[in-house]
Amino acid sequence: MKHLLFFIFFCCFLSNGTAQSVALIDSLSIKIKTLPNDTNKVKALYALAFQYRLHKPDSTHLLGQQAYELSRRLQYPLGEARALSIMGIAFKQLGDY
Repeated sequence: MKHLLFFIFFCCFLSNGTAQSVALIDSLSIKIKTLPNDTNKVKALYALAFQYRLHKPDSTHLLGQQAYELSRRLQYPLGEARALSIMGIAFKQLGDY
């Protein structure tokens, strides 16, 4: 009985985290389309790339690249560093060292 309750609790816990992640990804995707090209857009690109890091490394790399290019244009060093970091994570996930 204890194992059954634990299993049910565990399944509910996992499904809730996944739903929140999907909602966050959808929200960030919409936000990126509407934001002007400023540091907030860089932060949103990074946040979306971070959400994709484990499941979609190609998308992670693409978003990191966009964040890096925008950070360079804005002369935003922290954005550049974060973008390069997330691109490194994407390369690691892809096995492309």
